Amino acid sequence: PPNLIQQNMESGHGGNSVSTSWNEQKFKQLEPTEDVEKWAELCLTKIQSNESISTKQNALIEDLGTVHMEIPDVKNLVCYSQSNKTYHVKSGRGGHFSIHLHYENVEQIPNAKYFIRAIPFRSNSAFRHIAVDKICENHKSNCAEDVTNCQPIQALPGSTSSDYSYTCEGDRPSLIFKCANPVGGTVFANPELIFMCNDSCVNSSQSQVIKNKEAARDLVLILTLEAKSQEGIRVLARSKIPVWPKANICPRDLVKAERRKPKGAAAQKFHREKRLSEEQNELEESKKLKTCPGEPLEMSNLIKNLAEQAIRNKISSAQVSDLITKEMEVQTRQ
Repeated sequence: PPNLIQQNMESGHGGNSVSTSWNEQKFKQLEPTEDVEKWAELCLTKIQSNESISTKQNALIEDLGTVHMEIPDVKNLVCYSQSNKTYHVKSGRGGHFSIHLHYENVEQIPNAKYFIRAIPFRSNSAFRHIAVDKICENHKSNCAEDVTNCQPIQALPGSTSSDYSYTCEGDRPSLIFKCANPVGGTVFANPELIFMCNDSCVNSSQSQVIKNKEAARDLVLILTLEAKSQEGIRVLARSKIPVWPKANICPRDLVKAERRKPKGAAAQKFHREKRLSEEQNELEESKKLKTCPGEPLEMSNLIKNLAEQAIRNKISSAQVSDLITKEMEVQTRQ
């Protein structure tokens, strides 16, 4: 049977284009039977998972195909922020994230089964290779009984169980929503899901690498329309949704132009540069004074030197302005 499995994977049937993440441990867990052919068939069934290139560590997240999407705001559960272009989503089993999808120009593949896959990725490209593959210690007790702790996004509680399934053998776990085959190249679907953790939770098996850095917390939900046939699984369309899972939706966060501001040394550097920039702008405005309407007077080199000395000596912009004004008054009288 091991040889049959190897031949099957190398020939491209069953598992090669679907998943290469199968391992010997999975094989050892199977119970042998007296019927060798039956056992081999059982082995092949076990390794024909729903993994695809979408669950690889280096999976693409760029948009693909023609996808129309609508996500309704739900009071206290989902709210889109025009300021930071992100969906603020209440986390936990009390959440409800509903996505209305409309795909166009979808290829009709004979005997294929179509489904939508959902995977959370890190927005920051520096940390994108680190999978979101874990429910934190604080929230794992809320996990559904039939779902493992490696599934950070799950089907909406109460959903028809036959409509959803999960994968966890690839580099990234995923939630799968079964959908109808395309009709005239069109597919409609409405997956509904929940985020088990907040974005600030420890949500990776490699948390020791990122140490829960703020830059690694921002998430984007990747949705792929895929078709599974005898040739394997093909990705037909892809879209992304910036999300901010949190314990509660906060009005203050909805109006933030940026989610996080610099802290510590970075904050000091930011404010120092901002202050210098403001002082420089004020100096530029003071370079030209008007002796009469429409007749600007260029500031002399002496005053420019005075302004530069003032900056070096950390004199406030107000003091600099006073010095320049006095000097100009002297020059005007002369």
